[in-house]
Amino acid sequence: MRTKYSSLILISSSFLVLLFACSSARDTATPSPSPSLPPPLPAPTQTTSGLVVELTIDDLAEKADLVVLGEVVSIAYQRDTETGSIYTLVTFSVRQTFKGESLPELIIRIPGGSLDGEIQQVEDAPRFAQGESAIIFLENGDAIFRVVGSFQGKFTVYNDSMVGSIPLQEFITQVNNAIAAQ
Repeated sequence: MRTKYSSLILISSSFLVLLFACSSARDTATPSPSPSLPPPLPAPTQTTSGLVVELTIDDLAEKADLVVLGEVVSIAYQRDTETGSIYTLVTFSVRQTFKGESLPELIIRIPGGSLDGEIQQVEDAPRFAQGESAIIFLENGDAIFRVVGSFQGKFTVYNDSMVGSIPLQEFITQVNNAIAAQ
């Protein structure tokens, strides 16, 4: 019986030594680059974050000069000559105006963006994509608008329903009620 246990311990010990040796060799080996993976993206040169106070639809409607439904026509990036910060200019084609002056097209300025290989990210800034439809709550800023409440003032429209599966017409009713309550 003793010989049986001794053999078992010897086999187990040998297995652990072999396992440790293979593990050490694997950890010290230099991995070869994978040709199927794309090169890593450059790290952002600057990331800015802040604290955002939660806003309701009523709050957004009260603070907004303009509330519109439309589509992103183009996106461009520029640098502020005074601060050196990068910002994004979104050209937005308006389909429907709920509050404010009815404009066929407007430009929205958003902090952050990518220009000449440099990336500046602003954590709470809304993100836009070419061709995207959205309802946006905006503040007027000398012919260029800003989104009220950062990301909170933009609601992307997908297939005639809002994010969160709220039907578009139901959300529009909520917006109109919030504007009427002012």
